[in-house]
Amino acid sequence: MRKKLHILIIDDSETKFQLLSHIIRKGNQDIECRRVESEPEMNLALSDNKWDLFLSDCHMPLFSAQAALKIYNTHGLHSPFILVSGAIGEEEAISLLKAGAKDFVNKDNLNRLLPTIERCFMEADEYKKRKEAEEALRNSEEQFRSISESASDAIIATDEYGLVTVWNHSAQVIFGYTKKEILGQPVACLVPEADWNILKLELQHCIEVKKPPSNSCVKELHGLKKNGVVFPVEISLSSWAIKGLSRYSAIVRDITQRRQVDENRVMLQQQSIRSGQLATIGVLAAGVAHEVNNPNNSIQFNTAMLRDVWLDAVPFLERAKLEEGEFLLAGVPISDVLDTMPRLFDGIKKSSLRIQNIIQNLKHLSRQDKGVLDQDINISTVIADSISILQSQIKKYCNNFSSDLPEILPVVQGNTQQLEQVFINLILNALQALGNRNKHVKVTITEDKSSNSVMVKVVDEGKGICEKNLQFLIDPFFTTRTDVGGTGLGLSISNTIIQNHGGQITFESELGKGTTVTVQLPINYVK
Repeated sequence: MRKKLHILIIDDSETKFQLLSHIIRKGNQDIECRRVESEPEMNLALSDNKWDLFLSDCHMPLFSAQAALKIYNTHGLHSPFILVSGAIGEEEAISLLKAGAKDFVNKDNLNRLLPTIERCFMEADEYKKRKEAEEALRNSEEQFRSISESASDAIIATDEYGLVTVWNHSAQVIFGYTKKEILGQPVACLVPEADWNILKLELQHCIEVKKPPSNSCVKELHGLKKNGVVFPVEISLSSWAIKGLSRYSAIVRDITQRRQVDENRVMLQQQSIRSGQLATIGVLAAGVAHEVNNPNNSIQFNTAMLRDVWLDAVPFLERAKLEEGEFLLAGVPISDVLDTMPRLFDGIKKSSLRIQNIIQNLKHLSRQDKGVLDQDINISTVIADSISILQSQIKKYCNNFSSDLPEILPVVQGNTQQLEQVFINLILNALQALGNRNKHVKVTITEDKSSNSVMVKVVDEGKGICEKNLQFLIDPFFTTRTDVGGTGLGLSISNTIIQNHGGQITFESELGKGTTVTVQLPINYVK
């Protein structure tokens, strides 16, 4: 971090102010921090015009980050403005980022603060250097060409007719054209037709009226590579002159990775919210399991007692039937009562045991996972529990679900809850891929002695996956199900878990015919 930092902290909490100051000093001893919590205080502080960094809470009794950003923008400031607050909604986060905030750090995860500050300073420095380069390029064409060759962005210049006259090395790397191929060609060949129509609104007075634009213009559009690939770019347009002749330049940055980072950050925020929801569900599940368990125990105990009473009463009822003939109990003929009551008791017992099984699953889901991989596990038991947990989803999606789970299998060593997470995810994916309730999903387990492993196959007759997407299935955030809320994290996490267990996941699929997912786990023989 820099030698001397002047930091303005916008927060109503003195305790939080001291904490943030302490954290920043770990990265740089030489800092000056000041706290404000209202608009007048911030305006007064900005009169010093020395602040290198702004850290702001989102909501305060007398102030807000939105109001602070308005003042920040009014003063034309460029120092990084970072939000340090509790969780906020996606729409609010996007609004604050559009207003000028550079990043967001959750106050419950302050270990990200120093890396975030460092990255924002690096981006600010990079932005400053780029602006300085643009200014230098306006001074002369020779200086423009000399600087452009060392730039990491594509730098392109045209004459007043829109024909390319300057093409630096990065432009060749980004677009694929050599200087020999592109010089003298229309700059329009570097932009898709739809985006070129947008650019023409900015440049039409350059080409038709022959009058340079009065101000530079920065837009996010799309570029077109030599091989036909369309990709996102940030284009900074400007005009300059040499020997009295107008020229036009563009600094083009490939923002493919930045777009991906932005998308990933939003997805991670959504995943964080989802994880919090799942944690809450776990707590609720434990509570529900406890509350349901007590009356269910009472049902089991009372049913057993009533069954014993009934068995003792049967001889007397049969004797009464022989002596008095057919009579009614609760409006039902005694013959039907004698035939039906055993089945009723069996039904109550089975239903109670089913409730008990559901309770055990709820308790299992809510149990804290310590993450250790030292349990001896029968995979058949893990998958049977996973299937039990997914019963409602199986009924929702599939009429033809089957499994072949041998009772006797060599054990594997690992973590039961983590492996359940994997198989719940794989089975649920298979169910959701069907699109037709009458198609089949099957789970099988076999021992492969040649590789000393247990093989689990999840086979579905669903929509299948095209060949070009198979290689990306375990990549983080890759999903073909964004329309139904897929985050692209399930298979990535599952693959990591299986790798941590010394195994591997493989995929075979054909469009329109279905998918087979194979999980191979090494055997841990018990001696």
